[in-house]
Amino acid sequence: MAKDFLAYLIKPEIIGNYLKATGGRYLPVMKPVWKDPFWTNPADPHLSTATQTLTKGLTRPFYIVQNPAYSLVLEENVWGKALNRIVVNSISPEQAADTAIKRIKQIFDEWQ
Repeated sequence: MAKDFLAYLIKPEIIGNYLKATGGRYLPVMKPVWKDPFWTNPADPHLSTATQTLTKGLTRPFYIVQNPAYSLVLEENVWGKALNRIVVNSISPEQAADTAIKRIKQIFDEWQ
């Protein structure tokens, strides 16, 4: 039943209506759904600007999509800890970066 529901939900006309009902809180990922004038209505400058950015501009996926190990890097706040060491512990930026990069390599190696 779940597969049947998802097959129904991902039809462009169905998901398009759902996304419009959310008031544009979520944006479509299917090109046919973007063709609906709802997404480019100049009366809603926020939505039309977001639409223009996503459909006309260059976008890239989040790092965690490219490699799930990066989600652990974010979870551990590796770069935030590096900045903290620079500010609080007076460690050089080079030392902090080296430590962060070493930890990131460990995380990626453990993930593989």
